[in-house]
Amino acid sequence: MTDYQPNLRPLEPAELQLLECVLNLVCQRRGLEKTSVEAENIAADLVQLYERGVRQEVDFGALMS
Repeated sequence: MTDYQPNLRPLEPAELQLLECVLNLVCQRRGLEKTSVEAENIAADLVQLYERGVRQEVDFGALMS
């Protein structure tokens, strides 16, 4: 297993907007409130995926299904 080293640079507004859009879609599909613990966990997963190189909304959707 490869050690995961997070990117410590702050996310740019456009990057946050992409992640928020994906989070909204995932929450809508799963019937979750954005303030739920499960939504917070999903948001953390999305950030990790982004830091690992996922950049396209469609790729996030496939990975979060």
